[in-house]
Amino acid sequence: MDYLSEMKDLADFDALLQMKSQKDSVIWSGFDKGPAPDSYKKYIQENVIANPKNHLFILKDGQSNEAMGYCQFVEEDNGVFEGRGSGILKRFQGCGLAGIMGKLFLEKAKEYGCKYMYSWCSEKNLPSISALVSAGWIKTEVTKIYHMSATNEDHIFYKWEKYL
Repeated sequence: MDYLSEMKDLADFDALLQMKSQKDSVIWSGFDKGPAPDSYKKYIQENVIANPKNHLFILKDGQSNEAMGYCQFVEEDNGVFEGRGSGILKRFQGCGLAGIMGKLFLEKAKEYGCKYMYSWCSEKNLPSISALVSAGWIKTEVTKIYHMSATNEDHIFYKWEKYL
């Protein structure tokens, strides 16, 4: 059975870097290229591993222990969490892992006391919208406009909500 492992050290850093460097991950995160390994490693150490309110999980294959995806949330106040992103390694996309990871992700959030989670998603990110809808998230009318460097376009991002 696949499972989520919280990133408490840099053991899965190379797999995370590979996922964050994929073309679609770069585009949807608003950058024009993947993260520089040294500065990203420092960011993960200082802002994720050392921060008890920032939780990054690696989706692992239950048999091989191979990293297949990632998801992240940040605790705010009073049971409110922000979903900060997710991704599946390219070779595992299209296998239904987004739904599995989404379910496990929400279970982990509940374990940390989440009562309400929100996240932002571009109206053009159809795979993520599909995963949100299938997991029962609700699209609100609240929007933000982000400039996407890789495509040099402005995208409308909608706020999505999930009560747990």
